[in-house]
Amino acid sequence: MRTLVVLIVPLILVSGCIGVTDFYGNTLEPKPLIEFELVDQNNERYNLSDID
Repeated sequence: MRTLVVLIVPLILVSGCIGVTDFYGNTLEPKPLIEFELVDQNNERYNLSDID
């Protein structure tokens, strides 16, 4: 059982399953959420505070 844990734990850490590293061992940076803008037909941005 101990050998199974010894084999699986490093695999999980290196595979990126818990966000420590990616497959090649590079540390992962947190990625921002996708930003989007609401635009009208004239390509002008909506100001959400102006919407009633």
